Order: sequence, then structure tokens, then C-alpha cells
Amino acid sequence: MLYLGIYPEDHTIRKKDLVRQWAAEGFPCNVRGTNLEDVANSYFNELINGSIQPTEIFNGEVIFCRVHDMMLDLIVHKSRKQKFITVIDDIQEMIRQHDKIRRLTLHLDGVIDDRVVASVQLSQIRTLARFGTSSYIPPFQLFKHLRVLTIEIGTSEGSQSEAVIDLTRICHLLQLRYLKIETNLHAVVLPSKIGNLLQLVTFYIGFRCYIHNENSSIDKMMKRQLREVLRACLEKLCNLKYLTVSSPIMNPSWCLDVFSKFHPSFCHLKEFCSYGSLFSRIPQWIVHLHNLYDLQLHVKEVLEDDVGMLAQLHSLTFLFLHVKGVPENKIIVRGGGFHVLKRFILGCCRVSCLTFEAGAMPKLEELMLRFNAHGWDNYGAAPAGIEHLSGLKEIFIDIGGAGAKESVRRAAEAALRNATEMHPGRPTAHIECDATSSYRFDDSEPREQDVDVENMYKEQQDNAEDKCDRGARA
Repeated sequence: MLYLGIYPEDHTIRKKDLVRQWAAEGFPCNVRGTNLEDVANSYFNELINGSIQPTEIFNGEVIFCRVHDMMLDLIVHKSRKQKFITVIDDIQEMIRQHDKIRRLTLHLDGVIDDRVVASVQLSQIRTLARFGTSSYIPPFQLFKHLRVLTIEIGTSEGSQSEAVIDLTRICHLLQLRYLKIETNLHAVVLPSKIGNLLQLVTFYIGFRCYIHNENSSIDKMMKRQLREVLRACLEKLCNLKYLTVSSPIMNPSWCLDVFSKFHPSFCHLKEFCSYGSLFSRIPQWIVHLHNLYDLQLHVKEVLEDDVGMLAQLHSLTFLFLHVKGVPENKIIVRGGGFHVLKRFILGCCRVSCLTFEAGAMPKLEELMLRFNAHGWDNYGAAPAGIEHLSGLKEIFIDIGGAGAKESVRRAAEAALRNATEMHPGRPTAHIECDATSSYRFDDSEPREQDVDVENMYKEQQDNAEDKCDRGARA
């Protein structure tokens, strides 16, 4: 419970972040035959409604939470008394820290004098959390035993978008198991030797990042930023299990096809989510990720054999697939695959190309389809075979209606409703059509009201298990 003291007042806490931080610290008991994250989840559930107030729940599971204000004050007080966590709101307070600091959380704004930190013993710290609007980053070379590093830098009035956060020294944190960096305002410089972090299990990056290379200009670094970060991660971070990469804007030049070959370090991945970059197609090495249970991809196109590859992932329970291009082939989900898949989201300009054959996705409970009504009168049709999804309980249809006549929008809604009603299990249907917005696909010119689905879904992904929301639009 005391670990909750690392978060600022009124901070929204993502459950997945918290339980993975606990696991990285080693709090869960390593009982034979149990997963550390599962044990950490059980700890979390014990705190619900006592120390933790749920702020978002989906299917009975807490996705986001916060700590009651009075409880947080008590936690911080006990943490200080027991020397469990040190909370610093003013950098000058560091001077008065005479005891060994085990866990340090910095809530800082404005310009920081880093000479103060240099005088404090930091080598024994296991968790470092950095919140606030200041771009100050402590000297990582002093944190020899750090396991958890969280950096969440917000914005404030007058913030400078050109500020650079230099993280090149994190390559010295050889014990690091959990790394989360999130800021949309600042440029972030990562070390080219980030692959030295061999103990890293969770890596979440959400920012504009540059790979440090003294021989290249900033412009060149910008062009290859994302794929080089991923190359360093996926090829050398042999213990990595959870990888999320997001960028503030969609950029076709950030193609991920440089990862065209399977590497042994890939095989431990359980979650792989990417936003703001495209694969030209579903990479063939995905089929080797036998532990993968959460896959979220944006692709240019889906070829005939691609769905068959995904169907071989026997641990996959959630699949999000956004197809940006106009499909040239049918997307056919055949029987005999996707044995444990429970949630499936597909964004595609032609849902008429989707076909479910008998026996397809037998455990699927929630299906979400996202498409535009514009052009429905020319090529629109509901997916075939929805009635073959034997376990389906809910279906979410989210239609972008901008640029389409009302009669066309109604026709699209009616077609999807009729297809749902053909299902013998009568799943609950949630069908929404927003006449003011639409999704971005390659079949139409971008409009001002278009939904930026990549960034929208990045925001929705923060809802974690809220996999089939009702398509809230950015």
C-alpha cells in the first residue's frame, strides 16, 4: 500500500502500470507455478475501495484508479516515517535528506538546480518516479540499483516545445526492469546502447524521441527515430515482455518494416502495441510470438495469408487491427484458429471484405468494427458470417458519418443491425454513427473533422482492458 505514495495528489493511476512496478520491485512472492504479475494483481484487488478509488471499470475489472486524498496523506506520512518512500516537492529538500533513500518521487516544476542532487547518496534507490512540468532529469549514473523508472512530464502555460530531455545515461541502469517515459511536449534523446538494459521487462515510450548519434544531425535522427529505438529494444532486450510505442502524430515514413526478420529476443513478448507507425503488412515473425496475448497493429494492407498467421497465436486474447489502405482481398477468418481470442477490433474502410467462416474465433465475446459511411451506397455491405461467432456477447459498431448523406448513414446502420440480429445468441448490439467525424483511411481525402484513429486509439489504449469501448472520438 505504501508504494502508492509515489504518485501525486489526484493523479490517475493505470492499474497495469502499478502492478508491473510492483513486480519489477520484487514485491509479489515468487510462488512456484504463479506469475508475478498475477500475484501483483491480487494485491491490487485487495486495496480496491479501501486505499484505492476506482475511476474506470470495465467488465468488473478496474482499469484506472486514484488514491483518496486523505488516504494519500496518511500513506505519505507513514512512508516518510518508515523511510519507504521519499517525496520531494522542492529540490532544496534533498539537502536535508540524511537517511538512505530507497524510493524517490520527484514532483517538480520550473527550473531545477541539479547541483543539489549531486550531493545526495542515490546509489541504493530502487524506484525513481518523476512527475511535474519541469524538464529536469537527475543524473542516472548515480542510480546503480534502480529497478523502476517512471518519467511523466506534463505541460504548463509557457512551456517550451523545443526543450530536450536527455536520457542517454539510462544505459547505465543495468538493473532496470520497468521503464515508462511519457511526454508529448519535449524531444527525448535515448541512448544508442539502450540494448544494454538486459533486465528490462516493461518498456513504454510515448514521445518524440531521438536516437543519440553524435555524427548525425537532428533532422536525420528524426527520420529514423522510431525504428532505431525499436531495433535496439527488440534485438537486444532479451527479457522484454511488454512493449508499447506511441508517437504524437501519424507519419508514414516511420515504417516498421525494418523488423522483417525474427529475432530470438522477440519470443518473450506478451504485449506489443504500436501507434503512429505502420507495418506495410502483418509481419511474418509475429507467428513465432507464442506468449503474445495482446497485439495492436496499424498496417497498410492485409494480405490473404496474414489472418491465418495471426490465427496460429494460441495465447492471443485481444487483437486490434487498423487497416489503413483499401483492401484488395477478402479478410477471411477461417475456423480452427484464434482458440482463446476474446476481443477483436477492426478498423477498415471496407468492412464488406470481412468474412467469418463456421468455427471462427470460438471464444470471441466482443467484436468492434470501425468504418466510414461515406461510399456505403457504392460498395458497402455488412461483414459475412457474424452468426458463426458462437461465443459473441456484444458487438460494437462505430461509424464515421462525415461526408455521407443521412440516408446512407441509416442504410449502413440498418445493414449492421440486420447482420447482428442473424446471430442465434442475440448478442447486445451498440451501433453509433457520428455525422460530424470520420476515420482516416486511404480511400478518401482527409477532412478537418477526420478522426486521427492512431492517436485516438493510443488514448483509448490507456484504458487497458476497455478493449471494446464505444469508439470515443478524438
